Amino acid sequence: MDQRMMVKQRMGEIPANEKHPRFEVFTSGMPGWYLFCPMQEIGNLNTSGTIHIPVQGRDLVRDWRRLLE
Repeated sequence: MDQRMMVKQRMGEIPANEKHPRFEVFTSGMPGWYLFCPMQEIGNLNTSGTIHIPVQGRDLVRDWRRLLE
């Protein structure tokens, strides 16, 4: 199994804006990698989606990196 796809710990959320949905963010099984999971709004609840997108920490947008530290 690809270690980048293993969820280790929930770090927090990136709020939605006009360019992207709200994301739930997790650390992955490989150091320096994060898993981004788009959240779905159902009624007044935000639920975790089923897609997990691996992103290397150095490739994060500066504002997102700051939110996760």
